[in-house]
Amino acid sequence: MSWKALWPVMVFAVSQHVFAQTPSPTLVRKSERAELFRAVSTEEMFIPVWSGYALLGVRSNKSQRPTIWASSSAGTEDIEFSIPGAARVFIYGVAASRDHTIAIGGFALSGESQGSGFIAIIPPDRNKKLIVRTAPFTTRAITIAPDGVIWTVGVNEQDGKYLFNILKRFDQSGVLVSSVNMTVKPIPQGLGSDVSPNSHLQSSADRVGWLTGAAQYLEFSFDGREIGRFEAPPWHEKPVGPVLPALIYLALSETNDVVVAGESPIGSVWRLNRSARQWTPVSVAEAQVSQSGRLLGFDGDELIIDYRTSNRGEMVGRFSVLAGN
Repeated sequence: MSWKALWPVMVFAVSQHVFAQTPSPTLVRKSERAELFRAVSTEEMFIPVWSGYALLGVRSNKSQRPTIWASSSAGTEDIEFSIPGAARVFIYGVAASRDHTIAIGGFALSGESQGSGFIAIIPPDRNKKLIVRTAPFTTRAITIAPDGVIWTVGVNEQDGKYLFNILKRFDQSGVLVSSVNMTVKPIPQGLGSDVSPNSHLQSSADRVGWLTGAAQYLEFSFDGREIGRFEAPPWHEKPVGPVLPALIYLALSETNDVVVAGESPIGSVWRLNRSARQWTPVSVAEAQVSQSGRLLGFDGDELIIDYRTSNRGEMVGRFSVLAGN
């Protein structure tokens, strides 16, 4: 199966919602470079994310020895990851800090089908890795705050009983700092109350942002207090109410600019206006980006987006968001 068949399409659209009377911000490409994301199958595919210092991804996910790759201006680094006694390792989230520490969250399964959630911390020198068993909790999204605290969100499962949307923080030694069961909106149209899968955690210079799987956006101070909550963008209104894109993406800059994007067939790109407590649609002029782009994060004040071209293969571009004219 080709990579074209593996990747769904993200459509960056200009919404005709109540913001139509205001000129839309525009996404403008500043540079691009070739990139190869070696997804082998739909099961193994891990959508890359810009985090800390690099673009991070996973190859051979759900195998005994997945590989974490980090691509930055310094080159590409491959880190083979394994857990003693695990026959398969499922990686659900990766994150990095500016000092090149990497954090991993997921689930490990032994050959006897015994499993446990885990977080792993790989230091900048790569000499050792710390693996912390988190059962009955399994991480579904992860980030590293500038103070070194690791933030995760996920689910508790014990004796067939589930507790969803749990926000946990761990220090740099893997010791649990706090655990809160978050009350958030479920996925629209009764599709489920667990919004940790397909959600995103990212950190800035002074806060952590969580885009839930239902597209609510929450912000927290580094001591764990919730400091902001914003309803989902008006992705696509129908008589039955808003419909959620199949996949959603978050980019939070160091200076707290927030951009979210949704994947087709009902996708769009939105920028948060905190003072007005609403989302402003972002216009994308380039067809190759609007037809196949995926929002991967912020590096400084530049958005990182990957997309396909007809003659040059897969590309990663850096974009600025310009104010509407």
